[in-house]
Amino acid sequence: MLLQEFLFKEALKEHGIEDVKLKLDHKNGQTSIRNKVEKFSLGIKYPKYFLSNIAKLDHTKKYDYCFIGSTTDGLGRSEIIERYYQYNSKLGHSSNGRDPKIKFGFDENYYQIMANSKFGLAPGHPQMPKHPNRWTYRFIEAAFCRAIPVHFKETIYGDSFIKDIFYVWDDDVPCVIDNHEEIVEENYKKAVEYWTLQPNEVKKIKQLLKLS
Repeated sequence: MLLQEFLFKEALKEHGIEDVKLKLDHKNGQTSIRNKVEKFSLGIKYPKYFLSNIAKLDHTKKYDYCFIGSTTDGLGRSEIIERYYQYNSKLGHSSNGRDPKIKFGFDENYYQIMANSKFGLAPGHPQMPKHPNRWTYRFIEAAFCRAIPVHFKETIYGDSFIKDIFYVWDDDVPCVIDNHEEIVEENYKKAVEYWTLQPNEVKKIKQLLKLS
């Protein structure tokens, strides 16, 4: 099971919707639910309990930049984040996101480091094929943790994915954001709207599945 499917199913469970067959378009970050005549597609969705867990963390900003993730797959990610070692950064390799035994749990250490950071590096893999709907979990998770995402020009994400979330480009770093707290609060509100199930979406899904 992909993490995309797990997160979506967990989000549905919070609304009493279970045992639903999902159609995933992982490349474009879309998940579809359908009946015999109609299909309803949504983007990436996280369960609300992830946000509750994040809210319980220490949000003191100890680091300027952070990245915890896979850097040893030979796809170029380690090279584009290397220069961040010169700053007040918390950078490290983790294979948790690739381990099927633990990848579906709430990784408290990962989210704690993100919550302790002003900016969350959100690089993709430079050697992976480019396409207009490219996306990443890390961009979303930075917004959830009230860290401003750092968007890399080597791995540009689709406009329909990043929408109007405030981010900085990697070549603007180092940078100082005077109204950091105001920006991350606005980003958080938008992230909740975009990447958790909203009442109108739940209503549509229940109608589609004839659950209401």
